[in-house]
Amino acid sequence: MAIKILVLIVLDIILILGNSFGERLNYCISCHRAHYLSYSRCEFCHRGISKTKRKQIAHYRLIPGDYAYFRLKESDFFKKGCMLVSKLGCRRCHMILAKGNNLATSLDQLPKNIEVKELTKNLTSPPEFMPYFSLTNYQIKCIINVIFNGIFECNRSDENFWVIHFDSSSNVNEFVKYCGSCHKVISKRYGPLGKGCVGPNLSGLFLNFFYSERGGWNQDKLIQWIKNPKTIDKSSLMPPISISDNSVSDIIKILSN
Repeated sequence: MAIKILVLIVLDIILILGNSFGERLNYCISCHRAHYLSYSRCEFCHRGISKTKRKQIAHYRLIPGDYAYFRLKESDFFKKGCMLVSKLGCRRCHMILAKGNNLATSLDQLPKNIEVKELTKNLTSPPEFMPYFSLTNYQIKCIINVIFNGIFECNRSDENFWVIHFDSSSNVNEFVKYCGSCHKVISKRYGPLGKGCVGPNLSGLFLNFFYSERGGWNQDKLIQWIKNPKTIDKSSLMPPISISDNSVSDIIKILSN
């Protein structure tokens, strides 16, 4: 009994001493080169469990090297990841680093134990209604660094989530009729619409987060585009559409909601 009490006392001392004694139990640096020790322990960036010599346990939910720069905002991985998030228009559907839209999952609220392979899968084989970006391995690493930064450093809250309403009575509407063969969109009111991948995904079209080489979009510009795209871009492959003003108004309402 006395031995058990002594063991408990020793464990309490280890917990109290924290970094000073705990650093001696950092078995990571027995296999890996020590780096950025001024920031914190290895788990601060890589997760895992540094107080064991058993590799399978030490590497539990490990964040590998190139994916673990998310704490270092001056790193190329993080800075280029931020540029990609903006260029790809990720925030038109997602909340990322406390900015964006709630048409899809808030990436800041993803579980802290999510694994790299799960994030990679969603970027390389995206779910329905998420665009396919044809990203390189390096670009994927950069974006995942940004996602991890949001997960670990942004405030986590259950508030400010929108509920996507699927209006089953409107499965066939003006967007589906005129646009859906080439485009997709996620609408707050109607949910996901369209089935085409020839044209861009139009989710969040009127938001500042929507990236387009043709600049920002508003209702007047969209009306002009629908009726004759070549008045805006002579190289456009989209043909003019014979459509009534009422139908155009319905499409704008769907894209605005």
